[in-house]
Amino acid sequence: MKKSLLFLIVLFSIVKANAQSYMGYIPDNYAGVQGVLFNPASIVDSRFKTDINLFSASGTLTNDFYGLSLFDLSKDSYEVNRDGARIPKKIMGDLFFLM
Repeated sequence: MKKSLLFLIVLFSIVKANAQSYMGYIPDNYAGVQGVLFNPASIVDSRFKTDINLFSASGTLTNDFYGLSLFDLSKDSYEVNRDGARIPKKIMGDLFFLM
């Protein structure tokens, strides 16, 4: 359970890091409306007369109720369901990674 949870955390953090932006596409003159998110002045030198974005989607899933200690995840006897800390009951002073 611990190894699969750690694998999923690493997998989703990599996916999120790669999904943040298209760095080769954003500064391009043909980026249009999508380039305005990082550089508002890029719309002035746009190569398009009209740029209409018909559909765009974004999503996120977070949880601030359940915390895991990064140091305890490396222990063999650590069970996430049993040893994980619920935030209202957490002990002050411990370092927690919030999922």
